[in-house]
Amino acid sequence: MLLLLLTGAVGLKTKSDCASLIDAEKLSCYHLAALTKAYTSSSDSDLNSAQGLCNDIFNDIGMNHSSPQDDVYIRAETERNLCLFDIAKIIARYPGKSGDAENICKGIVQTNYSSSMTGAKVTQDVCLSDVKRIAKITPESYYTSGQNMCSVIFVLPMIIVAAFFFRNRSGS
Repeated sequence: MLLLLLTGAVGLKTKSDCASLIDAEKLSCYHLAALTKAYTSSSDSDLNSAQGLCNDIFNDIGMNHSSPQDDVYIRAETERNLCLFDIAKIIARYPGKSGDAENICKGIVQTNYSSSMTGAKVTQDVCLSDVKRIAKITPESYYTSGQNMCSVIFVLPMIIVAAFFFRNRSGS
């Protein structure tokens, strides 16, 4: 109940909030609804529905504009890719979910559009690279990794300084 009240108060979206909008406005609304679902998820089914909302951008909106030369069709395909990219990065932050995030990246399709209207392309490779990087820096992975530079750069010098300080202090 509290989450439902907060959803409207802080600007979080649901798919039903997008129903009365025109198709061009629904694109970003569905994207925001997917982000809301991913951030507020408490189960695997919520994460799957976040991915489903990204796919709905193209399936519900883009497919209504059947011509690949139609602006909304092109934007829907690009927005779906951006949405999947964002959702994958969010899910990669959850412990043990990096594999799920990588699978979401595989849903990104290569578009042949590049213009100022559609913005930058998102590719599977970029998505996978970011997801793997994010998964490495989650606290669960970072502190158990043998490649943690903080222990060498910060902890080891602190131990040496403390040992030197206590040695000099006890010697005088």
